[in-house]
Amino acid sequence: LPDYMVPSHWVSLSVFPLTANGKVDRKALPAVEVQAGEYEAPQGETEQALAQLWQQLLGVEQVSRYANFFMLGGHSLLVTRLSYRIREHFGIEVALPRLLKAAELQDQARLITELVVLSHNKSLAAEAIEVEEMSW
Repeated sequence: LPDYMVPSHWVSLSVFPLTANGKVDRKALPAVEVQAGEYEAPQGETEQALAQLWQQLLGVEQVSRYANFFMLGGHSLLVTRLSYRIREHFGIEVALPRLLKAAELQDQARLITELVVLSHNKSLAAEAIEVEEMSW
């Protein structure tokens, strides 16, 4: 399995809690106690803005720049929502596989910065071509 699909925490249960329909009652499962790593505040505008997006999506109070999206409770559906919010906030499109690979906040922020710069350079090139065509 890819890294993002391997469970990061395991809880041993003798019996799964079930609903009246016989399905696993996810709400009754015990909460996983995660040892918080060393916190380092997000640096720069991109990391800070991305940390706020993570906080909203994951329902956590603070996000370290070394935090892993999946360790904080993220999953594939939340990555899709994150992609949408990144598009809204930063004005760029990030492919889902790239977000899945860059699971740490600092890595996603670096990716976003690179894509913003690339997008800006493409628009400058398009404007230059347009000006050149008009000068003929």
